[in-house]
Amino acid sequence: MANEASSDSERTPKKDIPIEVGTHFLQQRYLYAFTTQSEVTHYIRTQAIPEESARLNEFLRRWSELQPRVQQLIQAEAGIADTIAVSELSRGHQEQRALYCGQTIH
Repeated sequence: MANEASSDSERTPKKDIPIEVGTHFLQQRYLYAFTTQSEVTHYIRTQAIPEESARLNEFLRRWSELQPRVQQLIQAEAGIADTIAVSELSRGHQEQRALYCGQTIH
């Protein structure tokens, strides 16, 4: 029958099936302090190498020690985005802007 599964002889050998392997890593050390404790725990348990996973308690202790500084920063910068004014780009930056935007300069 046409709908039957292919036989073992028709299947691609396992050694010929490409397997994607992670070839990079991301340093996210500055983000840890601003995430929740459960997010840090989950990330370390699921993404860290075994040697780092074994240090989970140390990382959580350090995360906890940073929280007063994080809260101070959040309070000190509360509303700061609302104070940013939009203005024309100064003449000295037009060339760089054109490179970013893919536009020619007139």
